[in-house]
Amino acid sequence: MIKYNLNFLTIHRTLVLLLLTLSHLALADAPFLDSAIGLTNRKLIEQAVAEANASSDIDVPLPRALMYKGLIQFQEEEYEESIILLEEALRRDPTLTGAWETLGWAYWRTDRKDKARRHFEAFRRLMPDTPLPHSTWAQYAILTQDWEAANDALRQSLKLDPKQYDVRNWYAQNLLRLGHETEAKAILRELIEEDPGRLDIVILIAQLLFYERGYQEAADMWRNVLKELPENVDAIVALARNEMLLGNLEEADELCIAALGIKPASREALLMRADIADISDMADETIRRLEQVIRATEEPTLRARLRERLATRCHAMNQKTPGTFPPSAILDHLAQAVKEAPNNVAIIATYAEYCLIFKKYDDAAKWARIILTRFNRHHVRAKEVLFECAIGKNRFDEAQQILDDRYINFDPDSPTRNYQQARLEMLRGRYNEALAQLDEMETKAAKGAVL
Repeated sequence: MIKYNLNFLTIHRTLVLLLLTLSHLALADAPFLDSAIGLTNRKLIEQAVAEANASSDIDVPLPRALMYKGLIQFQEEEYEESIILLEEALRRDPTLTGAWETLGWAYWRTDRKDKARRHFEAFRRLMPDTPLPHSTWAQYAILTQDWEAANDALRQSLKLDPKQYDVRNWYAQNLLRLGHETEAKAILRELIEEDPGRLDIVILIAQLLFYERGYQEAADMWRNVLKELPENVDAIVALARNEMLLGNLEEADELCIAALGIKPASREALLMRADIADISDMADETIRRLEQVIRATEEPTLRARLRERLATRCHAMNQKTPGTFPPSAILDHLAQAVKEAPNNVAIIATYAEYCLIFKKYDDAAKWARIILTRFNRHHVRAKEVLFECAIGKNRFDEAQQILDDRYINFDPDSPTRNYQQARLEMLRGRYNEALAQLDEMETKAAKGAVL
């Protein structure tokens, strides 16, 4: 009997020492013990303690009651109060994993980012053989875009408990961030086999298949999504996009019409209908649908890019059927695009090039100079516009200066330089010099030249 009591005392003393060790570890690492408790915090804690003591639920220990109160405050987005209660709960019992996890996110939500980091690190050190601290640290690492740290933590969590469904999902998504698509997709497929109702994962796999050009399987997955979410416009448009790339243009167009029936201003559906018309060589219909998209687009930069596309499409139709659209209509579309996106250099360059095409040399030169003076003094397209404007106005000396400036700092030995120089020499009537430039071009290109 005495021996039994001695063994019991030894075990009891060991447990006490273990709890003291854990408490000291928490004291050494946990940021919630950094400073003294203020008067306001003490009043809130005392009120919560009084409520817990007055509760009829006598089976709930006081630290756990404080934790539950803190969790409720967190859910109600009362983060400051939540922090006070959860910190006190952990002071009384540093083994409450729910308090550890929620307190760290309360720090994060109140922009105490460094404190959240120290807190989650302490959580891992306190309970290294528990999956939750590692998966929580992984979520923090993902928020700070430390993908490698997240990967290591997720692997450690899964090593301790390989059956965690959501953690496996997070791990697969992080593998995608690291570029390990094959491994990620294999994990995601396993998750779908276990739970076919996880539409978020089905959608993710369908998106992966689309970028891998697995359009048929992706389309099948989107159909499964639509069985559960029949009026989800994003899913309808995604299925339409896959059908379009599979060559099923009529079905794709019908899906777009269905999407527009639910959301008439869906820019994606309207734009895809314009794409379908373009692919089908429905010239007039392409223009009409592009105009619909422009009217439905509120964001000026996107609308500007659509106007640019409309202008280039009108010009392409003019090349097939001259006179379909007057030059002024095409230039008006581009002028409006520049007005809506005044800092989009690519659109300004397109406008300058179309002014050049329609022999509006002064306007073309004006916009080219705007690019060179305001945005990029080495812009190649702008310099090429200026060169062509100078040639168009028979200003050959000016064209020579522009040509030299164009190539002096960028690819000075390009065979294209010799070709442009040959053009200039021919216009000047210097035919021998022009032929010499073409000979030099052939030597550089080592495969002849075509004029």
